[in-house]
Amino acid sequence: MGKKLKVQRRGRGGPTFRAKKTNKVAPIKYPALGSNLNGVVKDLYHEPGRGAPLVYIKLEDGGGFYIAAPEGVYIGQEVSIGEDAQARRQRPPGWLNP
Repeated sequence: MGKKLKVQRRGRGGPTFRAKKTNKVAPIKYPALGSNLNGVVKDLYHEPGRGAPLVYIKLEDGGGFYIAAPEGVYIGQEVSIGEDAQARRQRPPGWLNP
C-alpha cells in the first residue's frame, strides 16, 4: 500500500494546495477594441502564483491596463493595439539562423 500521488492530494482542495488570495497585482484585462490604441510599457511586475510576469501598459489617453508579458517585451517599448495595428515580428531570444 503506497501513498497518494501529489495530484490526488491537490484535488482535495485543502489549505496546503490552495492558491493565495493576497499579493495580487491586478486582473488581466484588455481594453475595449474600438479603434487603434497606442501606449508605452511602463513596468513589469511579478505576481505570485502566475507563470508569466505582468506588464502595465499606459495608454496615450491616460488609461492603462495589465496583460501577461509576451516574450521579449521591455520597459519603454511602444505598443499599439487594435484592428489596424501593425504586427511587429521579432525573433525570439536564442534564435539561430540555419
